[in-house]
Amino acid sequence: FDGPLGDGTNTDSSIPVPVIGVGNQTYIGAADVSSVSVQAVVLNTAITVNSATIQYGSSFSVSASLSDQRGWSLVFKPISVSLDGVDVGTVTTDSYGKVSVPIPNANALQPGVHTFTATYSGDRLFQSSATSGALTIQSASTVAVGSASGKIGDAVSLVATLNRNTDSAVVPNELLSFTLDGTPIGSATTAANGAATLSCTITESAGAGAHTVSVSFAGDSVYNASSGSGALTVSKADTKTTVKNINGSPGYISALKAVLTRKTDGGVVSGGSVTFTIDGNLIGTAVTDGTGLASLPYTFDETYSIGNHVIRANYAGDANYTPSVAKGTLTVVAAKTQVAATSTGGRQGATATLKGRLLRRTDNASLSGRTLRFQIDGADVGTATTDSMGVALLSYTIPSNATVGVHALGVFFDGDALYLSGSETSHTLTVK
Repeated sequence: FDGPLGDGTNTDSSIPVPVIGVGNQTYIGAADVSSVSVQAVVLNTAITVNSATIQYGSSFSVSASLSDQRGWSLVFKPISVSLDGVDVGTVTTDSYGKVSVPIPNANALQPGVHTFTATYSGDRLFQSSATSGALTIQSASTVAVGSASGKIGDAVSLVATLNRNTDSAVVPNELLSFTLDGTPIGSATTAANGAATLSCTITESAGAGAHTVSVSFAGDSVYNASSGSGALTVSKADTKTTVKNINGSPGYISALKAVLTRKTDGGVVSGGSVTFTIDGNLIGTAVTDGTGLASLPYTFDETYSIGNHVIRANYAGDANYTPSVAKGTLTVVAAKTQVAATSTGGRQGATATLKGRLLRRTDNASLSGRTLRFQIDGADVGTATTDSMGVALLSYTIPSNATVGVHALGVFFDGDALYLSGSETSHTLTVK
């Protein structure tokens, strides 16, 4: 050949030379000074694969289809498959343009998402192409729930561990849901050691006894759902009773009070029956309210002498709480009194009725059985005992030589073990 040959030079050649920029040529023929070739069209290709999810230990083959841009299947073409970047084999497409490449030792793969890639390297008529898919290997899981115990009011930690069944490895960063006797109480996420810890306080509503803690894992794309259960043993809580001291005088209306709480956390105990005694004498029973307070109305009477007396509050316990008892002080102080008198009169030598009345100031109640002392012009003339109405009557014979006119009448109570003294001197005896 001589002259320009298409290789960028004018150098003669006695053999064919490559032409710049022309490929995939098929020789047709030549004359003395020229040659003819046909250039084939290079078609794009596409590989189709299907992602898959399998259980751990299952076998798996990558299925792929190769076609050109016209959608025609390409047969007898080599397809190479890699898994997570490692070659696993090359297979030629069948008469339908399909291949199936088994993944060797699939059960050695850990649960999780793996990437496989099918690659066609191309030839002089077809472009290369590659497509990746996801192989998700799922594993069964196991939830193991630990046992726990505590008293009502205690803060306890409920612990559950999530493991995969393939190799018992722990599974972190998964959400576990907790229930107590079927009632949801919260959720927690597994830590690096696979354990999820839920802190909770044992409430009074749980009650003492054995309870079931159930923990469930909803599963995800890698791990199957699972659940487990354990036991929470609840013991009676220890209680503390506190009695409030009170003081008063006879007739004073007050209340015996005690507060019932848990020793563990100071929480109030409502609905508890508390019995009150004073110096061993039963007074009554009251039930604690929402603040833990038991309040029993009490009126100071003449049963207890002036001074200190022992209040005892006893909580007998119940299904959830242990008994407790406490003491307080009831202080009785003497009550003030009020004496009333009535003016009277009569003739010399006649009998007059001197009248006095004794009340306690606390509640204006009449005081019976007390002695009132009567005076005329400052001199004692006799005594009388008050009746149920607090009234004392003294028959007094006016001396025949008594001075006609008005005389001072005085009525006195000299006090006793419970009551302070009192007097009335503003009334008169008129002698005619």
